[in-house]
Amino acid sequence: MVKFCKVTGTSEFATGFIIVVITASIPEMSVIFFISTANVEITVGYIFGSNIKDIALMSSIFFLPS
Repeated sequence: MVKFCKVTGTSEFATGFIIVVITASIPEMSVIFFISTANVEITVGYIFGSNIKDIALMSSIFFLPS
C-alpha cells in the first residue's frame, strides 16, 4: 500500500479511508441489485451481513498497533 501511495501521491490515511468507504458500500449496492431482481432472502442476508461487517471493521481499528 505504501508503494501505491507514493505512485498516486496520496497519504496512507487517505488511501486507507477510501478502501474502507468502498468496502462499506459494496453490500448496499448489492442490496439495490437484488431488490430489483426480487431476491428477498439474499437482500435480508446482505443487510444483516453489512451491519456485522461495519461493526467488525470499525472495532478492529482499536486493535491496530500504533
